[in-house]
Amino acid sequence: MTIEGFFDRVIEIRRFKDTGGFKGTYFATATIEGHQQRVDDRNSEVQAEIVGATHKVWVDISVDIKDGDHMRIDGKEYAVVATDHKDYGFAMNRHKEVFLRIYND
Repeated sequence: MTIEGFFDRVIEIRRFKDTGGFKGTYFATATIEGHQQRVDDRNSEVQAEIVGATHKVWVDISVDIKDGDHMRIDGKEYAVVATDHKDYGFAMNRHKEVFLRIYND
């Protein structure tokens, strides 16, 4: 089963690459679709509070995303602070949950 029907955002995944010496920058590695939701008192959970996330994003389980990557959504830059695979296979749609932090919100 899939959750693609809920994907309503175009998301750019950006990964840090060394450009020589002490220089580096974030380069786009993929553009995907997903669903973004703010973590607040109504949908907060312990895991999000531990990693200090401000937003969560649900994407396809096959997406290559790692802690430390950045995501650009609607012109805003978010840091990936944690990822969680939801692929238990029973009574749950398989997906990847990504916890994000934004500093200029």
